[in-house]
Amino acid sequence: MEKKCPVCGAAMEEDMCSYCGYTEKENIQESVYSEKLPENEITYGISQKNKTTALLLCIFLGGLGVHRFYVGKAGTGVLYLCTGGVLGIGWIIDIVRIATGSFRDEFDLLLQ
Repeated sequence: MEKKCPVCGAAMEEDMCSYCGYTEKENIQESVYSEKLPENEITYGISQKNKTTALLLCIFLGGLGVHRFYVGKAGTGVLYLCTGGVLGIGWIIDIVRIATGSFRDEFDLLLQ
């Protein structure tokens, strides 16, 4: 089973989160963001990407895959760019998924 970061929920690689910088070392737990942001600005397990921004990008530039580049999914962004949003079908599906809140970023976190 894949180890998840207790701060942001992204996958941990070798006791360090590549998304938020959280590390685990011999019972010392620290986060890169712990000193930079007040605690109330961190939402655990939720992406730092904005749902409204992703939705607007998808509606207006979804055929070019801009919303996929925004959330960090460059591979499918290139696919959408080359195929016109996978012939428009993927574009429509993404609009619905973003609007209903089931669209995820590159770290498999829901958009905020």
